[in-house]
Amino acid sequence: MTMSVLADPSVDGGARPPVGLPGGETPAPRLPAALVPAITGARISPGGALARLVNISRSGALVECDLRLMPGAEVTVHFAGTFQPAQVPSRVARVNVSGIGANGALTYQVGLAFATPITLPDPPVLRPEKAPAVGPAPPAICSRPQPVLRNRW
Repeated sequence: MTMSVLADPSVDGGARPPVGLPGGETPAPRLPAALVPAITGARISPGGALARLVNISRSGALVECDLRLMPGAEVTVHFAGTFQPAQVPSRVARVNVSGIGANGALTYQVGLAFATPITLPDPPVLRPEKAPAVGPAPPAICSRPQPVLRNRW
């Protein structure tokens, strides 16, 4: 039997070690779908469900689809577009309901763990935009004073 022990926040200021993956691995950074334009869509097989990429990392992806998949199921994700590899053997790590359509159909967020890590393009360097120079606000001009409202009840 395995027992978990929770850290007492009053000890050591509540500092907890970062949560990692089994084997001491750390989670791979995720890229939002918008930063990977080479992927224009995805399909999950078996089942052939069309999916929308939410985010992706070297070790997995988060997609949304209408097909309910079972955690632990072995699947292959087929990426549409110019992304390579075009298909990646995967395992369903988790499934959550993400929405309900007007007709009552459920949409699922599916976390996929890739069988082998993939190579992702380097994300573009985002340069902070300079805020426009803002001068002092002009003085407010009131033509007449506003009446004071009073509750007489």
